[in-house]
Amino acid sequence: MQILIFLLLLLPGVTYAQKHDNIWILGYGGGTQSGSNDSNGLSIINFDLAFQMQNNQTCNLNLTGTNSGFCDSLGNLLMVCNGEKVYHGGLNLMINGGGLNATNGYGTAQPQGALTLPWPEHPNLYVLLVVEVKTFSPQLVTGFKLYYNLLNINSDDPVDSEVVVKKQLIIQDSMENGQLSACKHANGRDWWILMPESHSNRYYTFLLDPSGLSLVDTQAVGDVFFAGLGQAVFTPDGSKYLRVNGNDLFEPNHLYLYDFDRCTGKLSNPLHWEYEPGGLGMGCAISHNSRILYAAMNAVKLIQYDLWAPDVESSGVVVGEYDGYIHEQHFYTAFSIAQLAPNGRIYMSTNGSTPFLHVIDHPGRRGAACGFRQRGLHLF
Repeated sequence: MQILIFLLLLLPGVTYAQKHDNIWILGYGGGTQSGSNDSNGLSIINFDLAFQMQNNQTCNLNLTGTNSGFCDSLGNLLMVCNGEKVYHGGLNLMINGGGLNATNGYGTAQPQGALTLPWPEHPNLYVLLVVEVKTFSPQLVTGFKLYYNLLNINSDDPVDSEVVVKKQLIIQDSMENGQLSACKHANGRDWWILMPESHSNRYYTFLLDPSGLSLVDTQAVGDVFFAGLGQAVFTPDGSKYLRVNGNDLFEPNHLYLYDFDRCTGKLSNPLHWEYEPGGLGMGCAISHNSRILYAAMNAVKLIQYDLWAPDVESSGVVVGEYDGYIHEQHFYTAFSIAQLAPNGRIYMSTNGSTPFLHVIDHPGRRGAACGFRQRGLHLF
């Protein structure tokens, strides 16, 4: 059976247009991890021209939670990272590609625990950021260190791709358990990167430009964020930044929404609202026109908001409720991490080890017209 999956990060602005998110690698590795009679393996989705999906039973890449990949401007896969190792486009370990993080052989568990970006004006060089977590108690797992890696990727011959700088410490602090995200600078060349501090309202703001990666600011804005499993995303136009979290089964879920300035990297106009206690591992995604927000609250309700409404919170309507389906009598198929895809649809993982993705066919439409389908895509 398919192991728990999380989706690749969408990089607002150029990614959709230039096919940098054209190929999604999902699932649990094959090879030595896959017996001859099971269905373990990677599901590879190619959005180029038509939706194509295939299964790879031989690659040992395991994606427990962290999943960062990048394609070239033609949509050819360049690399994928599970937080511990980085693989080239041929799905074999990159030269010097191991040892990026503490290892258990199955990839790190935090959603958005790694982020890959092209280094502006440096062809073939890519920056890979990786979060290392520290477990203080079963209820408290936070980011502890943020590492910088530099990849030299040979798109003509992937075997020659190499990690040329590895595991350089950038920050050692109490950071969020993942939720590392990026947005294209207003100049169309550079990148803003946000890393939230744990149990705080403070954000580390980095800039990746031709001179390298630099810490530009630490900004405190809005209410203190209640840390937990969740997701952080920018709108595709980069005008807003959103975080959702479910930090405890018996505590409220939280949604935080900010305006974002792509010129300065500043957050402003914070909004925060709470939801009734419920599930963990909340997810969110935004339609390609940057207007309609979907938040998977309590893991059992999918709520749709209009970001252009005068009162965003009041615009919320429930467009989906978990139907209770349990895969193979053990694995719940409730709602979790979500991702806008190159075909304009939104795909959402379940919060259990299942071979399904939920699908929103028309994310830009209000109400039931959005076409939400539970388990609408069956993976290999």
